[in-house]
Amino acid sequence: MSLLSLCSAQGSELQGLDFRSDAQLSQYVHFGWSMADGLPSNHVRDIAQTPDGYLWLATSAGVVRFDGMQPRVFNLLSTPPLHTEDINEVEVGPDESLWIGSLGGGGLIQYRDGQFTRHTVGGGSSRDILSLLSDSSGTLWIGTDSGLYFRQDDQAIMVPNTPEELASVHVTSLFQDHENILWIGTRGAGIFSYENGRFTSFTRQGSLSSNDVEAVLRDRQGTLWVGTQVGLDQVDAGNSTTHRWLTPDLAPSAAFWNLIEDRNGRIWAGSNAGLGRITEDSQQFLTTENQALPDQRIRSLFEDRDGNIWIGYYGGGLSRLSAGPIRTFGLPEGLAETRAISVIEDSTGTLWVATSRGAVHTIDPSGIETVTGILHDEQSAYLRSIAIDAEGAVWLGTDRGLQRIAGGILESFTVEKGLPSNRVRVVYADPMESGILWIGTIDKGLCRFHGGRCTNFDVSNGLSNNSVRWIIRSRKGALWIGTESGLNRLIDNQITTYTTADGLPSNTMRSGYEAEDGTPWIGTRAAGLVRYRDGAFTTFTTRDGLIDNSAWCVLEDQKHLWISSDRGIQRVLKSELDARSRGERDFVTVRLFGRSEGMRSSECNGGGYPTGWKTRDGRLWFPTMNGIVGVDPHSPLFDLDPPPVMIESIYADSKPVALTSGTVLPAGHHNLDISYAALAFATPETIRFAYRLDGHDNEWVNAGQRRVAHYANLSAGDYTFRATAINETQRSSEEATFRFSIKQHIYQSLWFIVPVVLASIALVVWVVILLVNHQKEKTVAAEVKLAQARQALVRRTRFTTIGHLAANIAHELKNPLGAARNSVFFLKRTIVSESPKAGEHLKNIDREIGTAVMIIDEILSMTRETAPEKCSLKLEEAASEAFSRIAAGNDALRLELDLEPREMCIFVDPAQFNQVLTNFLSNAVHAMDGAGCIELSGRSAVDADTILLSDSGPGIPEDLREQVFEALFTTKAKGSGLGLAISRAIIERHGGSISLEPPGRGGASFRIILPREQSGS
Repeated sequence: MSLLSLCSAQGSELQGLDFRSDAQLSQYVHFGWSMADGLPSNHVRDIAQTPDGYLWLATSAGVVRFDGMQPRVFNLLSTPPLHTEDINEVEVGPDESLWIGSLGGGGLIQYRDGQFTRHTVGGGSSRDILSLLSDSSGTLWIGTDSGLYFRQDDQAIMVPNTPEELASVHVTSLFQDHENILWIGTRGAGIFSYENGRFTSFTRQGSLSSNDVEAVLRDRQGTLWVGTQVGLDQVDAGNSTTHRWLTPDLAPSAAFWNLIEDRNGRIWAGSNAGLGRITEDSQQFLTTENQALPDQRIRSLFEDRDGNIWIGYYGGGLSRLSAGPIRTFGLPEGLAETRAISVIEDSTGTLWVATSRGAVHTIDPSGIETVTGILHDEQSAYLRSIAIDAEGAVWLGTDRGLQRIAGGILESFTVEKGLPSNRVRVVYADPMESGILWIGTIDKGLCRFHGGRCTNFDVSNGLSNNSVRWIIRSRKGALWIGTESGLNRLIDNQITTYTTADGLPSNTMRSGYEAEDGTPWIGTRAAGLVRYRDGAFTTFTTRDGLIDNSAWCVLEDQKHLWISSDRGIQRVLKSELDARSRGERDFVTVRLFGRSEGMRSSECNGGGYPTGWKTRDGRLWFPTMNGIVGVDPHSPLFDLDPPPVMIESIYADSKPVALTSGTVLPAGHHNLDISYAALAFATPETIRFAYRLDGHDNEWVNAGQRRVAHYANLSAGDYTFRATAINETQRSSEEATFRFSIKQHIYQSLWFIVPVVLASIALVVWVVILLVNHQKEKTVAAEVKLAQARQALVRRTRFTTIGHLAANIAHELKNPLGAARNSVFFLKRTIVSESPKAGEHLKNIDREIGTAVMIIDEILSMTRETAPEKCSLKLEEAASEAFSRIAAGNDALRLELDLEPREMCIFVDPAQFNQVLTNFLSNAVHAMDGAGCIELSGRSAVDADTILLSDSGPGIPEDLREQVFEALFTTKAKGSGLGLAISRAIIERHGGSISLEPPGRGGASFRIILPREQSGS
């Protein structure tokens, strides 16, 4: 036996276990963004938050708007008013404007209502903006490289009565305190206070360690904090100075660049040596070494309205520090090792924590302490279990036997003292039998230990396996034992065994827990969670909504089960599990807690016993692969409402649309891209989105984390777009809505369609009557009227061809025209011999009837929605074949191909795409009067193929460009005006698009985009 000692852990900063108080700096959740995540630069100089919730970042490569997930960059290319991308400051004004200060002559820029406006400072001179402050009265103060200015009457002018030494120095920092005193930090002249039109100077000769000041802050207690090039000064009300931060943690020349006071009165200090936090009784510091900050040069600090701390680095991008709902206690807080094995609470409320290689710790409001002297060889012994009996003695199960700690004395029990095995995995103090311990071994079964004597239970007594994983006593007196191959229940020394044959999903038991209602819950290694009720087992797995099938520990609060697993801690409503078991739900809703909520490792540990503990105050504790984690189920951080959704931008056919509800878009089919966002800065990665377009979508679209909704070929009508954010508890935010309309074409209106239909019917009757008239004297008149009928058909049905009604009419026309053609054939045989002149007229009639039939065929071709039968088609071969037919040996025509890759293949219906090529080539040859060059270029991308067809003709006049795809529009004397309309219909049936390119160096150019598909997909 040996004496025990309690030794305070080196570097422990734990001040207490009250989760409502501040987390230790090491316990904050860290997330970071850099250029790899979309930032234009890793140099983030300043941070601000506008009233709509967006964060704005001043960087060396532009100003950035950030919603927590996706940065949007405003630079010279997208925002001409900036004049420079070297942005130094961002500040929110009282009118919700964002003021942007730049270096290198960029001046001062105002952003309001989506517009950027540039302003001058100091009579139009180009000054570097080094600091900005919007004070409580609404005045904007501007610190420059040559003095202090303020805005008045839309002008920036120097402050009256400015001291000479202030008028010529760099004004690096501005701060207004709770007494409305303005504090001015300078580089070279110390600091100034400005109150009631008077300046007061504080310099190195007075109370400062340096006149080169980078940051000024006066806290709520009246203490003045000054960050200088050589350290951090604390100046009290009597102007005496304490150098709080000239400590061994920092180099003596550490420069403090920024200071903020958070909502809880803590001072945060950013320097070129790391991040510091000062409270009334502690100083903590993070560097690249002790907390793996991306860069120890802290350039900017900001607290958002949710309490998150944002850090901008000199070269490390952006970080967010959040006090998550889960607290981890590990190496930084005083644990001797990272891998926690088991945890238990004693009668005083102190936690006992075991780590993997024999270290035992206590955690209470005084801090973390390591218990030493327990094991003979702490470097090699393996500690698996902790138990505390009714007398307060602590029992430890190790691979070298059983250890007892009582009154500072350590006593060992091994095989020599009656244990069945020294390889102890489970120690359980029986809550119903005082003084009784149950010992589970790895290889010799179960032992009832009392007064130093063991009663053994193993496979010979009916135990399913001699390797015991866990033990619990039920309220009804049964002892449940989980083993490596089966579940056991011990009552009156009789063992009942349950295996997969009895309904268990697996024989590998990992944890057991009896809920407050008396229901036993069993966790398996990889087969899910099991409930035992009314003599039957019910299993819940990922098929039922769980996120992971491992269950190392099961605990509960009033409403939920909490399940530790390999992927984090799962929380699920007990009522939903019951409903799922009754078939009333398709799945249960699970919220997973991991690194985003404060765990340093999402992998929980199930190798010891107990693998979790619920303390008297209702908190839950779980060992993990990186420390022990504490959960307060009642923390408001667990049930945050989903953030509101806002619509960021709308583009119709790649053109921006004003975000004014009720917007009316012009007639035509439109492609719409709608971007939306939800500003959840603490855990943006947990937010999912859903949206729908009333007038188009029948159901909500589950968008996941996607933040853009795309709609193709929207037709005329009234629409309302709705978007909502959904958090992990499946609660939805209020909907963001946007209403808009798309105008109708004139031919889509009822007042136009009805007269055209009636006229078409009358036209059919008229044509039939004319053609069945066999009288010789009316032949010439019939020819004239038929020509008039063709012209009327072209003119009056121009806009109805896209509808199915017009298609039906065209179909019906073919039958009487066929009959008329037969009549002409008969008349030619009977009349020509009598009158050769009449024969010529009949020949003309027959030719015109053929033209009418051709037009009707093209109408039917355009309106008949024949599904394409797609296959892989070599573009070079298709183009060359179509050109050879059109050119027909005409040496004045040539085709130039530019394909990448050369063997470019597209996935189309060959016959339909050949019709498209033929239409375009025919139009090009006609436009060039039979002589010229046709260029066809093609490019393959990951998701689409792009084809560009161009000719060397005169091009399409500007006043006709909007009509080229309209049905029956033509500039040819003999053209039907359907070629391009048919081509567009074919391409759209392929899921693609076709458009006329803007006028360039001459000729007409058409762009075809086809979706990229694989043959056989």
